[in-house]
Amino acid sequence: MRSFPLALLLLLPACTFGPGGAFGVLGDATIEAGFVPGAARDLGDGWFLTDEGYEVRTDTLAVEVGNVRLLSLGGSGPTSFDPSSPPPGYTLCHGGHCHAEDGRLVDYADVEAELAGGGAAAFTTLATLPVGARLDLLAGERVAIEADGGPDLPRAEVSKVEVDVVRVSLDAEATGGSLGGGSVRLIADLALSAVVGAGAEATIDEDHPGTLVLAARYEVDGTFLDGLDLAALDDGDGEVTFYALDDPGAEPLAANLLAAGLGVELAQVD
Repeated sequence: MRSFPLALLLLLPACTFGPGGAFGVLGDATIEAGFVPGAARDLGDGWFLTDEGYEVRTDTLAVEVGNVRLLSLGGSGPTSFDPSSPPPGYTLCHGGHCHAEDGRLVDYADVEAELAGGGAAAFTTLATLPVGARLDLLAGERVAIEADGGPDLPRAEVSKVEVDVVRVSLDAEATGGSLGGGSVRLIADLALSAVVGAGAEATIDEDHPGTLVLAARYEVDGTFLDGLDLAALDDGDGEVTFYALDDPGAEPLAANLLAAGLGVELAQVD
């Protein structure tokens, strides 16, 4: 899995519980985003290299986040698997993802859902935390989110964390590659209806009181413009724009930005 800093910290304070009562309460949260080109792509001074040989300096790179959800995996039947021995239909399981035969990169939690026989429908939402924030990846921006003392959490096994990504913004300059000595401006303002997620493990019950601490890292790297021939996308005015998913190059750009997903660490403390 490629990583890309959306670092997310969720705190679930301990609470008392009785018959029919809640077993936990979702507390405050922070969410953080960032961009790390990677050693193989980093050219220094804010520039990075694409697979088409373009040199790019990014002035704006941001994502707007809608909601964060904690999910529990339902269904019956065996759901766990050994990543070193992938289930039928998958190969090369590593870093929280498996490669599906149809080319998809699938979270471990989604593979387990398919093994349970329910696909995405096997997941039940335990809690939804509204975010509604624009996160500057270049600044590594962190936003505090108020959870207003809730919602209550039932007895459950936390299996997955999801984040809604509703918009991506980009303003960058590209040169090199097929542009020769010229340059183009890259501008994107794409509304999305996308979800990124990662598997997580935690138990909420009378034997596991305390606080859940969830740290998820969402980190865009220097491959997010890979596969785009920026010179060919220039219509002659020196700009390449992505304002809708049916604009040339917009869909692979969005797919690249979302492909890495989340890396999650979930810990339970007293």
